[in-house]
Formats: sequence, structure tokens, C-alpha cells
Amino acid sequence: MKGTKFIALLILVVPIMSLKKSDPKEITIAAASDLKFALDSVIANFKKTNPGSDVKVVYGSSGKLSEQISNDAPFDLFFSADINYPQSLKVKGIAISDVKTYGIGRIVFME
Repeated sequence: MKGTKFIALLILVVPIMSLKKSDPKEITIAAASDLKFALDSVIANFKKTNPGSDVKVVYGSSGKLSEQISNDAPFDLFFSADINYPQSLKVKGIAISDVKTYGIGRIVFME
């Protein structure tokens, strides 16, 4: 059996229309659970160069986070592992920017 590699787009950063009217030094992120280690590292570096910034992250499944965002959860950014969720938020008028790719993953199909 030979494995075939297929490149899949993971997906996005979507600023959410329900942005909190808060101090610009505070941000709340909804992120797919598989991003925990990478995003925690990025946030630690961000805080070093932006002292006083408060970054909160809620990790979970992209589908559940998307549902929460659709019900006015107070997230500023959404990092999804499935492009369909942010695209749906964009169509509904909830996202305030276009869907942007933040990474590319690999899926290996076995023949």
C-alpha cells in the first residue's frame, strides 16, 4: 500500500464583528484546540514585546467555537481548524474581515 499525500488548508484568523468595546490592550481569542502549544508560545512572545497587554484564549472545537460566536460570544479573533466555519461566519455577516489562512497541514491518505 502506498500513501498519497494531500495538502489541506487548515484555516484562518477572523476578527469577529461582535468585538468587545474594551481597552485595546485586551484581546480574547477563540482557537482550535490543536493550536494550544503554538499559540501559547506566540502569545508569550507578544506579551514580552507588549507589556501590559492582556490576551485570553479559549480553546475548543472549531464547530463549538463557531456556534458560540454565532450566539454573540465575546471573542475578538477566531483561529479555526476548518475553513467552513469561518466562511459561514463571513456569510452571516459576523466576521469583519475576509477569511485568511494561518497554516497548512498535511493529510496522508493510504491506498
